[in-house]
Amino acid sequence: MTKHTLAGKFLTQGRSLCSVRMPHMKPVSFQQLVCLAAISSYIMFGFKTAGMAQTSVQNIPLAGGIQERKSADDLTPEELKKRLQLWEEACKEVTTKEKCAAFIDLTRAQNDVPPNLAYAQPAGLRAMRALARALHLQYKQAGGIQTFFQGDSSQNAWLNRDIDYAIRAMAGMNDKDFKALLDGTLYLSDTDDPVREAFERIGGAERDMNYVMLDQYTKMRVQLSIYAKVKYIDNAASAFKVFDLISPPHSGKNLTPVVSPQPKAATITVLAHPVRGELDFGPGSVMPLSQILKTASKAFNCAYELDPRIKHMVCFVSGSMTRPVFETSLALISNVPPVRPVSRTHENVDSDIEAIRDRARSILSGQQLDVTALRMYLNLTPAQNLQMSQTYGQQETLDYAAILGQSSLIASQFSHNKPGVTNVLTTVGISQTTNITLLPGFILRVFCTGKHGVPSIGGEGQYEAANETVVLLH
Repeated sequence: MTKHTLAGKFLTQGRSLCSVRMPHMKPVSFQQLVCLAAISSYIMFGFKTAGMAQTSVQNIPLAGGIQERKSADDLTPEELKKRLQLWEEACKEVTTKEKCAAFIDLTRAQNDVPPNLAYAQPAGLRAMRALARALHLQYKQAGGIQTFFQGDSSQNAWLNRDIDYAIRAMAGMNDKDFKALLDGTLYLSDTDDPVREAFERIGGAERDMNYVMLDQYTKMRVQLSIYAKVKYIDNAASAFKVFDLISPPHSGKNLTPVVSPQPKAATITVLAHPVRGELDFGPGSVMPLSQILKTASKAFNCAYELDPRIKHMVCFVSGSMTRPVFETSLALISNVPPVRPVSRTHENVDSDIEAIRDRARSILSGQQLDVTALRMYLNLTPAQNLQMSQTYGQQETLDYAAILGQSSLIASQFSHNKPGVTNVLTTVGISQTTNITLLPGFILRVFCTGKHGVPSIGGEGQYEAANETVVLLH
């Protein structure tokens, strides 16, 4: 499977008024992939400078006997009922803790089990933003109702946009923080607001990470890593090709938990609350939008007409509200664009990447990139991956200056005294006389040291929450 194919596969996920079913993609660790194609260890997102999010969370044991994550369309009525009960419990976990009224569109979210939304202390606005990231929804306080709606962004456009924000934030960081970012010693709590928000958005690409970030705020770190990309001419195809040489980052699970030396206190913005009104959903329930409107019609002694295109919408709603406030929130929930573009956010992505490259080159000049545990980002057979994994014995390094300087050289110069790299080139089909160009790639990692066990969905046992999100920026 090529990058393009895998990106296309992910683009079939999510649901809108005219979307397709969402397949389940199970999380896979690096260790499980030693004998599999290394490309499968990442979820690819298709756009100009492709992004990816590595999932560290283990498979979640589900309550009620559901043993796999199916699309809502593939569930039996009883299974769907249990799925929606899980979502109701998860949403109540947040709204009860924050003592807020909420209106949440779960139409797309019901295609998967909910992330674990448990966290220790009320966090106000930060908790709402975390929930919006976990559900890939837009968020707005509408008359005091915490409203989560689909808006005009597709699920894939969310990561496109968030990566753009992160790239821009890194391009404008001060020198001290940028060096700490390359060293992996930059704490989320020590960054300025715009930069911190950009990194929190990236961390939130892994759903469970949103609530780890709330509880482990002073332990969250961010790291920008450089990897090498090799560009060459494939004579058989008469075309330029590029493949990536990626060393997996060190897992935060194996590091001693460290708190920021001088952490900034997390800002807690108190949520607004609506004026109590005739309509009261109590602590909250998951129900079809049609049922919500019937309840509202009875409470307000009025009638609502539901557009047939959104008659299958499912929402969580809680709290008491007046008619004007309810209808303000309802207008956001019911405005679902049938088509959502997947596009870049701003025009300066390439120039910002160049700025990051130049800053990294000035800091890393004279240093070496360790590629001893090299994993190749290619579509290889399990036998080829196993063969490659057995060749890495001695330490092998690449010069950062050569990578960031986009050096052109002969393959034999690149692989000199590097049997692991030589084997990679041979496996790809690159002869030692081939002209190649080294290009820099960038990986952004938001991680929290230590293990974070949290209750499983449905309250059965424990599972290890994700402790890192890894995103390929370029």
